[in-house]
Amino acid sequence: MRRTDSKANKTEFLTAQELALRWKVSERMIRDLEKKGVLKPVRFGRSVRYSLKDILMVEAQGGF
Repeated sequence: MRRTDSKANKTEFLTAQELALRWKVSERMIRDLEKKGVLKPVRFGRSVRYSLKDILMVEAQGGF
């Protein structure tokens, strides 16, 4: 029987606060980037998160 690594299949998400700390900007800037369509939010009930995959793509393109 083959085991799969559950973490490898798991998408990671950051909060606006975590992303703001990563990019050294304000949480307001993160929300503005969301409104401009640069970031796509993922909603879990009332919580809003940002996919690490999407974040890495923005970073690879030179940021915002």
